[in-house]
Amino acid sequence: MSRALDKLFKIVEILMATMLGLMILLVFMNVILRYFFNSSITWSEEMARYLFVWIIYIGAIGAMRDNTHLGVDTVIRRLPPVFQKTGYLCGQVLILLLMVLLFQGSWELTLLNVDSKASATNIPLTLIYGIGLITSFCIAVNVLSNCYKALFIPGSLKRLLKMHESEEDMLVETAQSEEEKS
Repeated sequence: MSRALDKLFKIVEILMATMLGLMILLVFMNVILRYFFNSSITWSEEMARYLFVWIIYIGAIGAMRDNTHLGVDTVIRRLPPVFQKTGYLCGQVLILLLMVLLFQGSWELTLLNVDSKASATNIPLTLIYGIGLITSFCIAVNVLSNCYKALFIPGSLKRLLKMHESEEDMLVETAQSEEEKS
């Protein structure tokens, strides 16, 4: 199951990179057209904006899965181990509640905009607001998985609480975990 998810998230990373490249290309093309030819592609700004929104939401799912979101763990690290688990689980419950609110708000916006289309691209706005549904669901599933691991898998809390001081720490840990898998 873990390898299948790893492959899925590799595809998601490629998709995000493609969307970022497309977004940069659209914006750059528009700048060149405006500067040199005094014209523009009308739909490119809107499309770049929507791609940016999707990149952010999909990136949030990936960051939650990799446990690389910004976090303040100084309080939890100073607590005794029993209370560390409680503090971690309280944080996860808060995230879960926020995802319920995100899902609720995204659902209402999606339903309100079922018949609406974007002005320049004519893309249904349900595609724009629907990403909140996908993100909140995926993060909620991840939170429930983390809670399960923290409660029932010995030693997993230490890995779940591991916040990275720098990107180098994160790269070292990734390399070590890949060596363990092989």
